[in-house]
Amino acid sequence: KKLTFKTLFLKLRNNGPLLLQNINSRNYLLDFIIQNYGSNNWDTNYIKKIKTEILNFSRSLTKKWSGCNRTLNIFMNKYKEWLETEFKFPDIKNNQILKSVGRPSKEFSDLKIEQRVKELKSSLMAKLHQLEDLEDDEEFNETEDETDEYLLIKNNMYTY
Repeated sequence: KKLTFKTLFLKLRNNGPLLLQNINSRNYLLDFIIQNYGSNNWDTNYIKKIKTEILNFSRSLTKKWSGCNRTLNIFMNKYKEWLETEFKFPDIKNNQILKSVGRPSKEFSDLKIEQRVKELKSSLMAKLHQLEDLEDDEEFNETEDETDEYLLIKNNMYTY
């Protein structure tokens, strides 16, 4: 069953006011496509790709429709070939996860932030104890650098 831009355009037109860039119109088209052309093996990533194709279609349609001053006869004659274009369904690759564009998502549990914070705290605690031990020694000469390091480590202890 072939799905053309003309079918989508007429479906939108018969739905009521022609609000091309409206999210409700795009969702209406998505529901129509899923009901008439959908398959059980469409997952959420595949539906996202279809939504992208619908958005591209609606953007293109908006430009063309506005260019014809929203006159149906002019639009149908001027863009007759474009309306016969088949709606492009994304390829389905069996047993392959469809990846989204951009940085790969990671589960929060995979980040191991808690472990890094514990390691940082323990290393700061070790440095703090070393500096406190040096401070307790009678040979300890207090210099400006050592005091600054001690205060810096001590202040960082309570920020984590």
